Amino acid sequence: MEGADGVRLRKLNHIRTIRGTTAIEGNTLTEEQITAVLAGKRVAATRREIDEVKGAHRAYAKIVRQLRDANLIKREGGKKFGRWIAA
Repeated sequence: MEGADGVRLRKLNHIRTIRGTTAIEGNTLTEEQITAVLAGKRVAATRREIDEVKGAHRAYAKIVRQLRDANLIKREGGKKFGRWIAA
């Protein structure tokens, strides 16, 4: 999916991925709070929870960069990624 809808869905998926990843470790931040943290806003949370969200965000971004560098996904997140994951 391309365009504004594609961007919106990728951002939502990114937030949900971070939420699921950090929740495993007991992080209680909501999707809205995670969105705020990544936007640089202040949220009522422990330093550990905020650091976990930021760390998961950096790790996710690094994985995406590596996949792009290996030409496994397109810059805009196109269909090539889906075929690679399904293989």
